[in-house]
Amino acid sequence: MKNSGTRLSLHLPIIIMFSVLAAWTVSPASAQGIQFAEGKTFQQLVDSAKQTGKMLFVDCYTKWCGPCKMMARDVFPSKICGDYINPRFVSAKFDMEEGEGLTIRKQFGVNAYPTMLIINPNTVKEEARIVGGSKAEEFIKKLNETLSGESIASMNERYGKGERGEAFMKIYMDRLAQAYDTKRLSNVVAEYLKGREDLVFTNDTLCNYFIYVTDVNSSAFRYVWKRRAQLEEKRGAYVVRNMERAWMTYPYSKYIDSKHNFALDEAGLNQYLETMKSEGVENPAQIIIDVRLRQAQQAKDYQKLWNLIKNYPKELTLGHAVACNLLKAINEGCTDAKVRKEVSLWAAKRAKALKNEEAKNKKKEGVNAKAVKQQASNNQAGVRQVSFADEYAKFAEMLKK
Repeated sequence: MKNSGTRLSLHLPIIIMFSVLAAWTVSPASAQGIQFAEGKTFQQLVDSAKQTGKMLFVDCYTKWCGPCKMMARDVFPSKICGDYINPRFVSAKFDMEEGEGLTIRKQFGVNAYPTMLIINPNTVKEEARIVGGSKAEEFIKKLNETLSGESIASMNERYGKGERGEAFMKIYMDRLAQAYDTKRLSNVVAEYLKGREDLVFTNDTLCNYFIYVTDVNSSAFRYVWKRRAQLEEKRGAYVVRNMERAWMTYPYSKYIDSKHNFALDEAGLNQYLETMKSEGVENPAQIIIDVRLRQAQQAKDYQKLWNLIKNYPKELTLGHAVACNLLKAINEGCTDAKVRKEVSLWAAKRAKALKNEEAKNKKKEGVNAKAVKQQASNNQAGVRQVSFADEYAKFAEMLKK
């Protein structure tokens, strides 16, 4: 593996250091699998990796992630993983939603799970990453292939210094895609396509990478958006649907300032509304009101959030799933008795209206043998049929407290 900076050998012999081993506790889950250090801070792990001449292997997981659980259960305890990783790495696990994991997630831009980071302890920079679950043999193959190439850190540095050669850019975009570094990939692809936007329509690889371009103000995005009918005809509807999602998600990071109490850029958001109208984006008013709801929720401004809910434009649709999520936020965070009472009454009203609607639908389904058969099949399979009427009623009661 090449690097413009100092690199550590990944093929050093195992050095048994009694002073180090005595101070460390490793996961007892499997003697033959990966030995994960427990109860150590990130800095302590970095220091240990330096002392032993190893790299740092960090499993970034969440409690709700299915593939994370599969890796922990079936892959990491395997002999092939232990044989490859233990001699080369100091290994650790961090939950990305609590404790020091929150800092690591932000520092290394982890946004998909599971993510396995390879970190150089001398520079505390990422050398490589593996994203997603896989079988043990495939995981080690991916890791070996990733480590045998140039490091992400080195390529980021070369790009930052202005390197834009054709061969380099293709490899760089490949590596960013493999690492699921979507934010950086979005910027790199958008810049690469300047002046050659037509390649999206003719080059399969660039079309696939274009999906990651989420900056609706980039020249590449606007060029392709104006020709979206042509794009859909040549590449399929999924690419255009992805562009439509970009219009919806872009304002959350652009106009809500997460660093300053989630302040909302009103002028910028209003201008964005006009831009969407001129660009022919569907339902621009719906996008704007959803941004305002998100901002109020993030800022924990429950009075503002309630005002937006009760004054929600009649011509727009406040979906039941979104509404219940907002009710949950208000119930958990709002201490204003007046607001809680008003929201409770609103939720009860929604519950009653929806129950009446569900009752009418059940009457209609009563003569529909196919619907009855499907319901019975769902019940037998244990499929939970979500009743939003029940959800509204539940929150109506909880908000009374």
